[in-house]
Amino acid sequence: MAQVGDGLVALPFSEETKEQLEWVAGQVLDAGGVAVVWLAETALRRDGRALADEVRAQRSEEYRTLLAEIDGAAADRRAIARWRRTLRKIELRDHLRAEGRDDVRLRLDELAATDGVVRVR
Repeated sequence: MAQVGDGLVALPFSEETKEQLEWVAGQVLDAGGVAVVWLAETALRRDGRALADEVRAQRSEEYRTLLAEIDGAAADRRAIARWRRTLRKIELRDHLRAEGRDDVRLRLDELAATDGVVRVR
């Protein structure tokens, strides 16, 4: 997701995302609000690529930050569960499969397999 303006965001198109946005718009309308779902594309392909690159970089940074937190803290079952929840939140916004997701998953799987006991690498 990239914030384009106040109250305006851009998401990569998928039927799933469209369906979810239509559902949210319906909820807003049912509550007496105003909501519109727009489908759009950039006039120039390079603008679309630049937007996708920006979104991908944002998610990659989130994965790097989470991995640094994991590697810099004591790991117990609670911490691992919290980190998995954080990972899931990032993944829900990662429509473009940014770099870093697999590294975080692997690290969490390693920690879970050893009950948080980590060998010095």
